[in-house]
Amino acid sequence: MSIKHASEESARNNPTSRILRGAKVSIPEDKVSGVIDVAPVISSVTNVGCTAYVTFSHTPTTGGIATSFTATSSPGNITATVTDNTKPIIVTGLTANTSYTFTVTATNSVSQKTSSSSSSITTTVSSVTSNQSATDLYTVMTTLANSVTTSTPTAGGTLTLNGVSLGSYDYVIKRGNQTISTFTNSDWFTNTADTRSALIVVDGDLTINRLERFIPSNRKLFTCIYVTGNLINNGQILMTDRGANHSATAAGNIRLHTGTFTGVTNPQIPASGGAGGGTVTRSGPPTGTTNANPGSAGTNGGTGGGSGGCAIVAGDATGVTVIGGSGSAGTSFTGGGGGGSIMIYASSGTLTSGNAVANGGAGGNAGPSYTYGASGGVGNPAGSSSQGGTQGSYPFDAGDGTAGSLCIFVLGELRGQGLIQSNGHSNMGYQYNQYMQCPGGSGGGGSVTIFYKYDNSLITPTANGGKAPGQGDRDGGGGAGTARKLALP
Repeated sequence: MSIKHASEESARNNPTSRILRGAKVSIPEDKVSGVIDVAPVISSVTNVGCTAYVTFSHTPTTGGIATSFTATSSPGNITATVTDNTKPIIVTGLTANTSYTFTVTATNSVSQKTSSSSSSITTTVSSVTSNQSATDLYTVMTTLANSVTTSTPTAGGTLTLNGVSLGSYDYVIKRGNQTISTFTNSDWFTNTADTRSALIVVDGDLTINRLERFIPSNRKLFTCIYVTGNLINNGQILMTDRGANHSATAAGNIRLHTGTFTGVTNPQIPASGGAGGGTVTRSGPPTGTTNANPGSAGTNGGTGGGSGGCAIVAGDATGVTVIGGSGSAGTSFTGGGGGGSIMIYASSGTLTSGNAVANGGAGGNAGPSYTYGASGGVGNPAGSSSQGGTQGSYPFDAGDGTAGSLCIFVLGELRGQGLIQSNGHSNMGYQYNQYMQCPGGSGGGGSVTIFYKYDNSLITPTANGGKAPGQGDRDGGGGAGTARKLALP
């Protein structure tokens, strides 16, 4: 269902103030104290689930500018107030399967004027159909929002978008405003890993307080959060390290919405993300380092590819060839993993490290090491490190986890200054006395798309590729994923 708003043209024609869409009402000082002579006019009322959107206009003729506007439901006398008459009033907390009408009251310090009643809406909700098939994810989430409350996360059925099979899903549907002051995984996610997406509906406002981390404990094919009211995020919403090891589920294009949004037509997360960095080869003598190849960036909504591992020949190695492993490509369900690295001090022949496993699998294992050591690549799980003799006493673990995919729909206003991220995992590499450094590959960035009706936030989403700190170009770095905000019409 679409949400209508007062047009920019009608706002420009308001004779008492200059109003741009999304701006606060401009109130001339000499007219605030006047009596309101004209009542607001309700142009439409729509609803999704148990949230109503009351669109109205207010154009005084002789003065008496309103400083606030309040919508009131009948029955229930449920109210919501705004100070901006260019946006719908969002009334949350309605009762399912109930018919409502609304009035809007314009108020200033001197007087009030109340509109006539609107035509009715009915908050009809129905049972969830197990298997979901629709043109896009937005349609599925709207269907869930119009379904019976399911406050505990539970398994759904299969998910098909635009004819593409995308495995199975879990879902939770919560009515009314939700505030997260202490995040509890079981309130929002099941513990099933890798084989299901997580679909979350908040029929009302969702507030995430400062320092709270909204993140699944287990890896998901992707996560979608759908908020019928406002999203106020001063904490963190994350899919960093939660990309799926989806060897049992083929990646497919995830159609997010249908239409054009901020210049993007039919936005999706494509099945194939950026390519992983390829293998590198180093032969010795002479000694030296061949830096790893970086992962490629994701495009058109895609995730990034993981970087390869570096290859180092050092010390007394003679007639030796070493090969650093390749990173894996990103998919719609995960950023790419990293290849294993290799550092040889004394050996001969051809020695190799492991490649990252496709589809969010294990990172590449480090190659053999006879004196120093090397680290495995980022993945699910991370590749194994290789530690040599007594001098090789400083291997740092690569770290488990790849970046996941996240979509957020906000039918009201996006607010706050928190983080929304799905960054690739950075490989910590291997260090010996802080100068012999041999990192495995880091992870590619994930995919983050935020759809919003209005944006009054300081939030900039990120999906950066990982990169081993202080390693120069020995770790080429994972490719960047996609991080974007798209406006709903």
